This record gives sequence, C-alpha cells and structure tokens, in this order.
Amino acid sequence: TTTSTAGSQAASQFASSAASQASASSFARASSASLAASSSFSSAFSSANSLSALGNVGYQLGFNVANNLGIGNAAGLGNALSQAVSSVGVGASSSSYANAVSNAVGQLLAGQGILNAANAGSLASSFASALSASAASVASSAAAQAASQSQAAASAFSRAASQSASQSAARSGAQSISTTTTTSTAGSQAASQSASSAASQASASSFARASSASLAASSSFSSAFSSANSLSALGNVGYQLGFNVANNLGIGNAAGLGNALSQAVSSVGVGASSSTYANAVSNAVGQFLAGQGILNAANAGSLASSFASALSASAASVASSAAAQAASQSQAAASAFSRAASQSASQSAARSGAQSSSTTTTTSTAGSQAASQFASSAASQASASSFARASSASLAASSSFSSAFSSANSLSALGNVGYQLGFNVANNLGISNAAGLGNALSQAVSSVGVGASSSSYANAVSNAVGQFLAGQGILNAANAGSLASSFASALSASAASVASSAAAQAASQSQAAASAFSRAASQSASQSAARSGAQSSSTTTTTST
Repeated sequence: TTTSTAGSQAASQFASSAASQASASSFARASSASLAASSSFSSAFSSANSLSALGNVGYQLGFNVANNLGIGNAAGLGNALSQAVSSVGVGASSSSYANAVSNAVGQLLAGQGILNAANAGSLASSFASALSASAASVASSAAAQAASQSQAAASAFSRAASQSASQSAARSGAQSISTTTTTSTAGSQAASQSASSAASQASASSFARASSASLAASSSFSSAFSSANSLSALGNVGYQLGFNVANNLGIGNAAGLGNALSQAVSSVGVGASSSTYANAVSNAVGQFLAGQGILNAANAGSLASSFASALSASAASVASSAAAQAASQSQAAASAFSRAASQSASQSAARSGAQSSSTTTTTSTAGSQAASQFASSAASQASASSFARASSASLAASSSFSSAFSSANSLSALGNVGYQLGFNVANNLGISNAAGLGNALSQAVSSVGVGASSSSYANAVSNAVGQFLAGQGILNAANAGSLASSFASALSASAASVASSAAAQAASQSQAAASAFSRAASQSASQSAARSGAQSSSTTTTTST
C-alpha cells in the first residue's frame, strides 16, 4: 500500500551497516582476548625481526586459517592480516598483534556477510582456536626467515668490524708519522691513552644499551635460559650462546667469548629475568669487542643490531641444548626425592616402633590416642603447606611449566595436561600410584579453569601434590623443602614434552573449531537468505494497490 522512499532505504542500509560493525567489534573483542593469551600465537611473531618477516607471518596466519575454516579468498585474508600486523610494527606486544588481527578478520567476515550478532561469539571462539593451533607451523616458518636474516646480520657485522679495523689502522699510521717529527712526552702519551680508554668504554656502553634492548624483547633469547635450573646449566647456555654467535659473525676467539658470556650469566644467577640476562650478555660482549679493537662510536649501533639479530636467531638450538641439560638434572632430582622420601619412611618406622614398645608397658587411653592423631594430622598439614609454598614459587617461575598450559584452550585439554604432568613426574620420581597423582593434578588444574595465570596453576598443582604426599606418609617437616625442590625441578624438566602433547591436543580441537565455524557461517547464510526472501515478498505486496 506504500512505496518505499530513498529515505527509508538509506535508513535500512544505515541500520544494517551499524549492526555489521557492532558484530565485527564483538567478534574482535572476543577473538583478541583469546589470541593474546595464546603462547603459540605470541611465538609466531617472536622471531620476526623485520617488517618483511612480520608481514610474512601475518600472511601465513591468514592464508592457513582461511583454508582450515573454509573461509573464501584465503589470499585476501592473508593480505589483510599481513597489512594489519605490519601497521603495528616489529617487536610489539602479543596483545597488539591480537587486536590488529582480530579487527581485520572481523571486518573481512562482516564484509562477506558471514558475521552477525547471533554468531559473533561462536565464530570468534572457533577462529581463535584454529589460529592458535596452526600458529606453531607459522612460528617455524618465521624462525627459518630469522635464520636467513642471521646471515645478513653476519655480513653487516663483518662490514662494520672491517670499517673499524680500517679506521684503527689509519689512526695508527697517523700516530707513527707524528713520531718522526715530534718527541712524544710521557704526559701526552698518558692523555692519549686515557682518551682512547674513555672512548672505548663509551662505545662499549652504547653497544650494550642497544643490544640489551633487542635481546630482552626476543622470546628465543628468553627461552634459551628458561630451562636452565642450575648454575652449571646456566653457564653452559651462556657459553654456547657466545661460542655460536662468535662463529656465526666471524668474531675471533669463539671460546673466549663463550667463557665471557658463561661467567656473565652465572654471576646473575638462576631464574633471573630475560632483561637481566640481556644486560649481562650485552655488557660482556661490549667489553669483549672493545678489547679486540672492533668497537668504536661510529659502529656501536650497527654492531649491536647485527649481534642481537644473530644471537636471537641461534638461540633456539641453544634452548634445545639447555632442555637436554635439564632432562639430565631431572635424574638428579629423582635421586634427591628418593633419598628424602626414604628418610621419611625410616623416621616413620622408628616412630611406629617406639609407639609399639610403649604399648607393652602402658595402656593407651582413647584421649591420648585422639591427641596423638590430632598432633600427627596437624604436623602433616603443616608439612604439606610448607611443601606447597616452596614448590609453587619454583613452578611459577618456570617457563616450561607455563608453556605446558598455554595451548590448553578447553577444560578437557587442561585436565589432560594436569594428568600427564602428575603421571610423568610420579614415574620419574618413583612415587607410587602414578595414575592417582595424575588424576589429582587433573582435577586441581581443572578447578582453576582455562586461561589462568602460571602462578594459579602452580598453586593448584603444589597444593594437590602436598596433600597427596602427606597422605602417603612421605612428607614431614624435615624433608618438605628438599622434596619440594626435587619435585619442582622434575616437573619443570618434563613439562616440555607435556607442552608438545597439549599442542597436539589443540591441533585436534582446531578441526572441531573449523566444523563449528562452518556451522555458524552456514547458519548465518541461511538466515541472510531467509531475510532476503522475506524482503522480496514484502516488496511485491507494498508496490501493488
């Protein structure tokens, strides 16, 4: 009975556009929160130390997830994510990349008519799961890109070092000519040496500042130290870093640089922050290069950049070596745990014998038995609490422990991680009823929930183990500290394999995410078709009189 005017069409289009933007924003918020908490997503960007490498990571993420989820125009999504992350820049936080990626995908899906208010949340969840699960392969590709850039870093380092050598030779020649015309006094020589020393120290400091900033932001550098839980393992990591980078960059005396870095990181100690190790390494290298006459004010910045790039690129192999060292130390932890547990068993047997002997001379009353049981229970709980505090502090600082939970994005995956941790560490330490400990840790971490902090999982795990060991009569006030140390070391050392297992679990869930995404997208298409049909029918009735 009415004819639609241009005004009503404009209003309809405006409302549709506003709804589409609201859906895209809702998708982006949910997706961004999930991606920012994913360690595999973070790792995909960690070794991208140039805009070209960063853009390549974005493209691969978009292209892969489009194919996995059946989104049309995979190359288009790849290009959109490449541009999005490139606009953020190199070295940004995981949350910044997560925001950029999620906003770009939200706009693309809204533009394709896939996204609406009803499915924004479910599509965001499916997308984030699929992207996190596929990010490991993208991270490997980025690492390969970084390895290629390491060659460029070596060339740049060589050029800068050669320039320094040429300048030094020129200065030496000038000084030699000067001695034929003037007689140098002891005072002028001392002043010259003082000025040279001051310039050398200034160059070393400039190098250290630039290098330290780059290394502290490198996840591969951080990983190289994460599994080094003793001074010997830490020193070994430092040596390998120094030796490898010296060979890669053509620095003379690779063993000397290895020893310098071994001493530098050992002086910092086990469990320090990545920035602390970065400072120690960079200062040591700055002094080493200055001592070799390679470093000067003109090349300090370029040498620092080349050095940091090469060190970050080679740190992955060093991290693997450190993990092997940690596995060896896990055996020592098992032995220490066994000794402490045996001591507890001996003490318990001695107490039991003393009590048995006492019953032959006195008659125990119900009251004294109750008091004894109460005291024993209180002592057991105190020991369990002491164990939990010590163990939790160590686990919360372990990156391998954190990684074991990072890719568990469902309660089933999370429970599986807990079970594997408990089962494996029980077998490694000789704790009886490995399945029982596995179940205890599965329930403990599941009660915390998905996406919690490493310290929350550390508390849950440590409390559960403390209660478990106290219940087995293994734990007492005398051995709680040593058992906690042994347990935390063994759990951290075995967590890498659990993390790999969790990643495989996440990959399996990615398939489910793809199916869920497809169903939600199909539902959206059906609803759009239904609305289109309804609108068409409406048009035929409103234009006829």
